[in-house]
Amino acid sequence: MKYRQVYSYFERIRVWGGLKVFGPVSKSRLGFVFKKKRNFTLLEMVLAIAIFAMMMLTIGTGMFSIQQTWSKMSKKNKMINMYQILDRVFDTTFRNCIPFTWADDNFQQRSVFAGNNDECVLAYSHRITSASGGGIRFLKLSLKNENLIAAYSQFPILYWNENKIGIQEEVLATGIKTISFLYASRENSEIVWLDDWNKENNQNIPLAIQVTVRWKDGTSEQWLRRTAGAGKFESYGKRVNSNEI
Repeated sequence: MKYRQVYSYFERIRVWGGLKVFGPVSKSRLGFVFKKKRNFTLLEMVLAIAIFAMMMLTIGTGMFSIQQTWSKMSKKNKMINMYQILDRVFDTTFRNCIPFTWADDNFQQRSVFAGNNDECVLAYSHRITSASGGGIRFLKLSLKNENLIAAYSQFPILYWNENKIGIQEEVLATGIKTISFLYASRENSEIVWLDDWNKENNQNIPLAIQVTVRWKDGTSEQWLRRTAGAGKFESYGKRVNSNEI
């Protein structure tokens, strides 16, 4: 007689591999269980890797674009900040530039204004902030190590005497390739621009000052400001040409 096994209602439930199987666990049922837990095929793995690579490439390209945009915006904001600083300094100093003389070692009165093509020394009227501060400040603009340096002092900055007592320096702009100054003068009722002011035989200051700043990235900017103490009334009607002195 063939072997027969009788299953009750509760015996029909078998747990095999985490799946509940009703009835006897036969080979066909075991095959069903193993088919549900089969591994990925080689084609499926290749497709998954390809999809993942495409997603990573898209994300990487987007991140690179965001980084490039952020870098350009940061550089642009830095340049705008430098433009604003230079504009404020030139407005304060050039527009308020006044004639000022000081005695040299031979007790001869000489103008402290000194204008070359690559640097400028001047005196300008300043708002009085303290009783001991006075209303005149002195400034020297020059280029050092690709930085535009502003040297301030309450005492005259004399081009014939390199005395650095009381001078405070400030970096106005960085990454500068060259800086050039031009000075407006009146000769024979005409305005001429000079790249070197005759400081030895000239008690006047320029009618206007133009400065051109060129950065290392190839960009450039110009500022033109008229001085305060160069007119007829500011010089007490005694303004004469440098070639007449």
